[in-house]
Amino acid sequence: MRTPVRSVFLAFVCLLALAGPGWTQQVVLTGRGDADLDERIRRFLANPATRILPDTLIGRADTVRGPVAAIGVTVRVEGVIEDDLLIVDANVFVRPFGVVRGTVLNVAGGFYPSEYARVEGAVSDHGDAPYDVERTAEGLRIVGLVRRHVVDPDGLRGLRLPTYDRVAGLTVGLGGAWYPTRPGRVEPRLRAWGGWAFEREDWVGGASFAVLGARTAFEVGADRVTATPQGWIRSDLLNSLGVAANGSDYRDYYAAERYWAALTREIGDVRLRLTGALEDATSLPASRVWSVVRPDSVRTNPAIDEGRIASASLDADLAVGSEGVTADFDLTLEAGARVASGDFRFARYAGGIKLAAGAFANHTVEVRARLQGPLPGTDSLPRQRHGLLGGLETLETVPVGAFRGDRLALVRTTYAVPLDPFRVPFLGHPVVELVHAAGAAWTRGGSSNLSQALGLRLRFPLVFAFAFLDPEGERDATFGVGVQLRRRYPWEVPPL
Repeated sequence: MRTPVRSVFLAFVCLLALAGPGWTQQVVLTGRGDADLDERIRRFLANPATRILPDTLIGRADTVRGPVAAIGVTVRVEGVIEDDLLIVDANVFVRPFGVVRGTVLNVAGGFYPSEYARVEGAVSDHGDAPYDVERTAEGLRIVGLVRRHVVDPDGLRGLRLPTYDRVAGLTVGLGGAWYPTRPGRVEPRLRAWGGWAFEREDWVGGASFAVLGARTAFEVGADRVTATPQGWIRSDLLNSLGVAANGSDYRDYYAAERYWAALTREIGDVRLRLTGALEDATSLPASRVWSVVRPDSVRTNPAIDEGRIASASLDADLAVGSEGVTADFDLTLEAGARVASGDFRFARYAGGIKLAAGAFANHTVEVRARLQGPLPGTDSLPRQRHGLLGGLETLETVPVGAFRGDRLALVRTTYAVPLDPFRVPFLGHPVVELVHAAGAAWTRGGSSNLSQALGLRLRFPLVFAFAFLDPEGERDATFGVGVQLRRRYPWEVPPL
């Protein structure tokens, strides 16, 4: 009889361990980590049904019900976890035939399911997230490790990334942020910056005050800038490099003085920003700035409709990804009114999609689309809200700015084949890209016929060579070289 008695006694001890303080001890979250993860951890811990796992083995005959959290411990699962699982700075091993029926959120820990285990919910893995776990007399403390200095300078010791364009020339500036209180669930921030635009011979700058929460922020500010409505075509860095290399500027510009207030909220993977703004705009002339290869002529900078825009806008951004696919979406809705001395009444939309997917072997298909225009009830938009097409990254068979208007449509498809076995000295591993683009930009009553470009690019990590033709035969073929950073996707095989 000793063996059965001993087994019953051990089982009773195990039940006490599973039902005792190890499952109910206090857990608090302090400091600041990732804003999204902070919120998800708080929601998980706020659930009164959540059970805190000790160092334990969940045996084959055991079933654990209710959401469970492994915090700073090691857990081995041979049985069943019926609900969601949170892992923070812990290791969870799901052995063969172990089952997790809910979702798994791994934060700064390790989740190791066997090939023969079953995980029925989604797994959100953030093993390198900035968190640590400390044991205290009261229980457990999850510590967010993102710490800010009281003064946080921009860029390199306060020096902001310079920009270079055909209107303002070289613009350099200094800036930074001041956090007057220690990081917490809500904290204030004061930001300021200033600089000088050498060709404009004028100063630029701005200041703002924000109240920052975990996933919500409110900010008010004012700035004086060289503005552009075509920032979507190229980043500031790449456009500046293009202007310095051969004078190729893919943007138009105007001077803007702005006063604004914005409320930002993150909901899951969606980022929403509601902004009210007053913008006083004036036209700027183009200048013949220095470049390594001087162009034959400088592209003019068209005049805008000078005056004040009083508007409210809603911006939405979403970035999603799954195995073999990534996608970025953005949408802007703006309405201008004749209030607060506003000179324009209009409503518009602007949106874009960037989609990439793995294809055969390590090939990649990329699709980039852009649409913008007036909303119903608006005939035309102020010229500082117009778009343009032409040149690299939009339509290679026409010059930069050949098509311009408040309505715009563009679709570009790229099929990329990495040639990773080959390497060119100083340039790196090449990629061959087949590109097709179709687009148009127009105003009310103008031609909205699509123009096309079809061509090949031989791309390296920083530079590329290209050759394009017009499939309709209306324009001459074009070829040359360009500058652009190339993104490598997770499904592409790393070069040897």
